[in-house]
Amino acid sequence: MKKRILSAVLFTVLLVFAIALGAAQNETDQATATDAGTATATAAMQEKIDNAYSCLEQMVSGKCATLSPEEKLFTLLAIGECKDEVIADSVSEEYWTSVDPSIKTTAQAILALGKSTNFNTDPAEQWLLSKQGSPEDVDWYLQIESDEETSCTIKYDGLTHNVQLKEDKTLSEGAGNCLTLSNNDYWLKITPGCYDREFEVSCDEDFLTALLFKRQASSVIHISDTTNSASAGGRTTEKVNSACFLEDGECTYEGTLWAAVVLGYEGHDTTPYLPYLTTMAEENSKFLPESFLYILTGSNDYRTELLSRQINNKYWDTYKDKFYDTAFALYSISDAQEKQNSKDWLLDSQVQGTNGCWQSNVRNTAFILASIFPRQIDTGSSSCEGSGYYCMSEVNCVGSLLDTYACPGVLKCCDSPKPVLPCEEQTGKICGVDENCVGGTVMDASDTATGETCCVGGTCEVPAPEAECESYGGTCRAFGCNEGEEEAFYACEFEGDYCCVESTEQEGGGGWGWIILLIILILLTILGIVFRKKLKPLWQKILSKFKKGKGPKGPKGPGGPGRPFGPGPGPSRPGPGASGRPRPGSPPVRRVFPQAQKKKGSIQMSSHKEQNKEVEKALSKLKDMAKKK
Repeated sequence: MKKRILSAVLFTVLLVFAIALGAAQNETDQATATDAGTATATAAMQEKIDNAYSCLEQMVSGKCATLSPEEKLFTLLAIGECKDEVIADSVSEEYWTSVDPSIKTTAQAILALGKSTNFNTDPAEQWLLSKQGSPEDVDWYLQIESDEETSCTIKYDGLTHNVQLKEDKTLSEGAGNCLTLSNNDYWLKITPGCYDREFEVSCDEDFLTALLFKRQASSVIHISDTTNSASAGGRTTEKVNSACFLEDGECTYEGTLWAAVVLGYEGHDTTPYLPYLTTMAEENSKFLPESFLYILTGSNDYRTELLSRQINNKYWDTYKDKFYDTAFALYSISDAQEKQNSKDWLLDSQVQGTNGCWQSNVRNTAFILASIFPRQIDTGSSSCEGSGYYCMSEVNCVGSLLDTYACPGVLKCCDSPKPVLPCEEQTGKICGVDENCVGGTVMDASDTATGETCCVGGTCEVPAPEAECESYGGTCRAFGCNEGEEEAFYACEFEGDYCCVESTEQEGGGGWGWIILLIILILLTILGIVFRKKLKPLWQKILSKFKKGKGPKGPKGPGGPGRPFGPGPGPSRPGPGASGRPRPGSPPVRRVFPQAQKKKGSIQMSSHKEQNKEVEKALSKLKDMAKKK
């Protein structure tokens, strides 16, 4: 007897050891499968991108002469084709007027030719600079500030004007024809005809001066980036520096956006264009100015505003169409979750055409590739990031610019990474480990701990409890379950959604269940062998009862034998009321069957009368539920 028990224990130990080895191997296989799945997904994404490039090349091969000027420009920008045709569209290789507006087209031509060829764009750049003018709908003001009441002099045009800065910070009088009291005497308004004047200010106490500007029809005041200060008796100089690009004698906002960014990329000073572009951004929001203003200023405010305008976490659609606008919006963004969202959307089989292009549109496909999925065109320059450096807007580079390395779009190569600022300096809030950033953008910050995020432009909120489906490891889908999934009866957040769980019939699925069952059977067998003499009388007693005859059968419910009150075979879905709220915009969902019971289990039947009561009770509940629907 002891030998049998010892043998059984030894066999059990060996079995457990074998199962442990199998579990370890299973975990290794799962990790390998995960890595393989990631590699497969990356390869699939790259294949779709390659298909897009192949499609564009096929659409333009030998057809550059028939393309529109805009199609030629973006094709040149994306794959380096149509160079000769782009140059042929120019006037003396200085500017492009084949389409309207010429400012925008000339700027785009400078960018495309400069990035993909060795074409000399200097004449075109000089032509652009010759088209500058002064915005007429931007008002400018001179502000003088001091901690003490002080007497000041303002000189211009060879004349000296005396003004008094009072204790309440107001000014006593104007200063000639160019400077008049404004805004309750706090500022001096500069007459438009005097924007080219230089104003020299001196006070008998420590002071500072600054230029303010605003759009005429707006109450929002902007302060210029440069503020000058001097000690008592010192001098400061202020001069309006504001420009736009003119077409037909008027400022063109879209043209100025493109011209400013392209000229900045080519090394020109873009400071004069910022007052016009910033003050007029609101009324020109359809152009998504935040994208290029982020390049020009490096301000995270513009980045946050731009990303917050993404529609359905997929695209932008404010000007031409969702494909062009998305490419334009992301032209300035090198890394953000919103960019990855757009990539996933663009490469979706329902969005990207079967030929690889988007809507078989040359312009949109080329712009998307150049902006979101760029490839380096062979111009003799090495890849910036491939060489271990960093691509960013010039204003964000705190190190040295490396002009011999190439970056996508209008970004520049910098030898140092962009500095990470504290969350507060980015006007953000730190969300705790149990909070989500709602309505804003998550930014990198130097003062966040593990699990915390810096939320800019949004609020930190504790997420609502997840739907029943998700709490059980399922995924709620609006249009049915995917291959390899099956529908479960758990409730989703939105009424009408399907709760999908991994199919138990998948290859390799359910392995642990069989292992556990096998262990139980083996242990029962061992126990049966060891205690067979004690179990023999019990077994004979059970057999004798069956020989006397079987008892009456229990009633059968609508669910069939063994399932007296449940739904019919197969997975069932929750009816109305099983979820929290209907999906926004969805039509009413009609239900034929009552809501499935969420709690698994069976009803114990102690007597025939008790069973009848339970059946009547269950049927009554089903009828009540049907009436409510």
